[in-house]
Amino acid sequence: MKILLIEDNILKREKIINYINESFTNIEIMSAGSYNIGLSLSLKGDYDLIILDMSLPTFEKTESNRGGRFRVFGGREIAQRLKRAGKLPKFLIVTGYKDFIDDAGKLTIEQVSDHLMEMSSLFLGVILYESSSSKWKTDLADAITGCKHD
Repeated sequence: MKILLIEDNILKREKIINYINESFTNIEIMSAGSYNIGLSLSLKGDYDLIILDMSLPTFEKTESNRGGRFRVFGGREIAQRLKRAGKLPKFLIVTGYKDFIDDAGKLTIEQVSDHLMEMSSLFLGVILYESSSSKWKTDLADAITGCKHD
């Protein structure tokens, strides 16, 4: 099984990768830390599952680069672009936020989830990442297990 994780927070990305590697066998994980790299990898690769952060910088962050324009709905934008290109695999959102605010207004995590469900039957749901809880691990394991058995 091939998974692409698109997550800009290095600590969160490492925790997710480590959890998957400790919990599953025969999974290849690629990762990206920005909208542009994540979109590029997802268009080039043949992934069984994409795990998206909702909010992403446009470019990879470095010590001298803050990542360009911040995309509040970057994960959703990637899913939309992949759908238009006919390259959307099963996907889910892992985020630490319950609300998202941009110039157009505020959306709750539930509203974002509803929009993604309407957009594609390949959407597996939203996982709320809270480092103080292990619920995200259970939810992620359930999603990966479901993908492996489909």
